[in-house]
Amino acid sequence: SVPPGGVPQVDHAVVVTGLDPAAVYDFRITASNVNGEAMAEGTLETETTLRFDFNTCDPADVLADWQLVDVAGDLQFSVAGGATEDAIAVLEVPQGPGHPANAEALPPRLERSMGASLFEHEVIMASVPDTPTQLQGVLYRESSSDRWLGVFFQFVTGKVRYLIAFVRPEVPGGPLVLDAVTSGPIDDPISSLGLRVRRQADHWRMFRSQSGGALWQTMSQELGPDQIPSDFAPDRIGLIVADVAPSSTLPAPGAVAAYDS
Repeated sequence: SVPPGGVPQVDHAVVVTGLDPAAVYDFRITASNVNGEAMAEGTLETETTLRFDFNTCDPADVLADWQLVDVAGDLQFSVAGGATEDAIAVLEVPQGPGHPANAEALPPRLERSMGASLFEHEVIMASVPDTPTQLQGVLYRESSSDRWLGVFFQFVTGKVRYLIAFVRPEVPGGPLVLDAVTSGPIDDPISSLGLRVRRQADHWRMFRSQSGGALWQTMSQELGPDQIPSDFAPDRIGLIVADVAPSSTLPAPGAVAAYDS
């Protein structure tokens, strides 16, 4: 691109407007020198970000696009501040039997279909886990297999941490376990939590935020096929709420996860 005035630039930026969310676009790019001679050209395939927005929604509107998965039958779902610009989707489970992320049927969640090989999703959370028994975040499910990838937030040793983990059988047909890919602490202060998950071919990139999306770039991490297998092809995405019992003799305390968008 040559800016007004006709002075060639080394660094280029082009703003493309009018794109649809979660749509794949192909761009053809040509670079020229100061004499107008083409020096290089190529194509770029990218998908626009899909931000899950619950604003101006009531529960019926949300469930028109999302499936409520409630295997235990005790999930409470609501839209707080319904039909306003401040609406949030709230998932809550009561005290009692736990709802761990590695439960046989996975934790309670809102779930919907998605593309598998090329996507970018953004999720902002209005809740922050504050006990070691709570967990919230995004679950990517490959419905044709026993593989699920979770991008979670949890509270461990006094700090909120992120956890990227596969949920898989420990042995074929056996109980499911969380097989961590990577994890780490989230710096304080935390006003809200955010995830942006991008996949292009064999590479995944995770962006985390603790301030409503203000610090995406400083908290990013790339994961290659040695960490997430290239044949993993999720076709379902879920927003979860999970809790676990603190010991074998105590019930799980319940949990709330609120999703702003």
